[in-house]
Amino acid sequence: MNSLKANQWRFIVLPALAMSLGWGLRGQLGHSTGAMVPGALAVLTLCCLLPGKLFSRGLAVGFGAIAFGYGATITTQDTAQLADGQIFRVGNTMVLDYTGLAIKGAVWAMVGGAVIGLALVASRYRWRDIVIGMAAFVAAFPAGWALINKPNPVYFSVTRHESYGGYLVGCLVLLAWLTFRGRTKVPFVLAACTAVAGGLGFPLGVFVNSLGLHSVYVGGWHDWWKVAETTYGAFMGIGLGIGTWLVKDKLPDLSGSTEPAINSMSRGWGTLLGLAICAAFVLLSVAGIGEWLVPGSIMVCIVAFFPKKVGWHLGITVTIYVTVVNVIVYWLDEQKIGNAVFFWTVVALVTAAASWAVTGWWNERDTAVRKPLLFLMWAIVALTALKTFIEYPVLYPEAQLVAAAGSRWLYTVKTLGGGLGDEVILGSLALLLTWLTAQTSLDAG
Repeated sequence: MNSLKANQWRFIVLPALAMSLGWGLRGQLGHSTGAMVPGALAVLTLCCLLPGKLFSRGLAVGFGAIAFGYGATITTQDTAQLADGQIFRVGNTMVLDYTGLAIKGAVWAMVGGAVIGLALVASRYRWRDIVIGMAAFVAAFPAGWALINKPNPVYFSVTRHESYGGYLVGCLVLLAWLTFRGRTKVPFVLAACTAVAGGLGFPLGVFVNSLGLHSVYVGGWHDWWKVAETTYGAFMGIGLGIGTWLVKDKLPDLSGSTEPAINSMSRGWGTLLGLAICAAFVLLSVAGIGEWLVPGSIMVCIVAFFPKKVGWHLGITVTIYVTVVNVIVYWLDEQKIGNAVFFWTVVALVTAAASWAVTGWWNERDTAVRKPLLFLMWAIVALTALKTFIEYPVLYPEAQLVAAAGSRWLYTVKTLGGGLGDEVILGSLALLLTWLTAQTSLDAG
């Protein structure tokens, strides 16, 4: 408890950095699977901040990887494009667009906060309670969509369908069930704090992006949308941190192990289990209904039943797997470089290495989370950097372009352009988070 009081400021700074970095990394990956990165990183920092509290770290990391995938299916890019460039024009359209950004940012963050709040107090529920809650969440989604989105009383997009109403109603039903069944307000508090922060952060991030695009310097060295992404992520991290600070005294204190000892399994079999979970994740995602809605809810139920074995693998092994697949597909399909057999062999080897590392952590103290945090963070940073720097125009430039630039080195730097600026931002956030976790005694491992 003394360490908690001595490090109050870290409840804001560490989750904010983790979510800011994770959201910037998600921008390099996209889609629901990319949203696994900020959720897993943020939850690992929360685990560092709560070394003396009783909850399953494996379950929390698994839930964190799932939590923000839901909102990735909410149409946000269309709304952001509508608002983009309108900061100097006063009118109903501008107000409407930024209102849409606030609503969607709040709903996206609220669902993520609710799932992470559930992770902190999952011990208060029986497994069937969690299954019922997720089933109610999925069942309420169509009602919210039909009530809010289908009539389109206010439409915030141009070309894509809206779904924020479905997630709003579904999340409220889930929170009502969790509050009633668990006799705890922890999920509600985290959902509320994160929603407020997300509702502020998303429009502010887009505003900063528009401001940058209208500034004197609009060169290729700086990607203003990356600033918008990291801003939104930072706000959500602040919301998570404040919510966790408010409920930390409601969490039971640790006495002994945070969860029952895991059944004995060799490291080799554990590694194979991680690979099998990756394969199951792919099948579940491909066969899922409503993109992340049904698959994500099924994954929550599976992790709740196998918190340590599946939770750690889903949060780290699968997150690294989907990242390396994203990079390989980008090279093969978009850049038309490399050999498919070689690259897919790399995918298998990288995933196996991640699974091997995760299996090794099973036998360590469950509160030792700094190593998994740094491992996941730097693995994703490295993979996204490779995606940025290895491109066809860089590997195979035309001679006249190199001559015009003055040298191959100058041409390469010019070609990388804003991507280089992105990596500087992400690398700086990763270094700062690494330094802060190294300077604290919060990690009980």
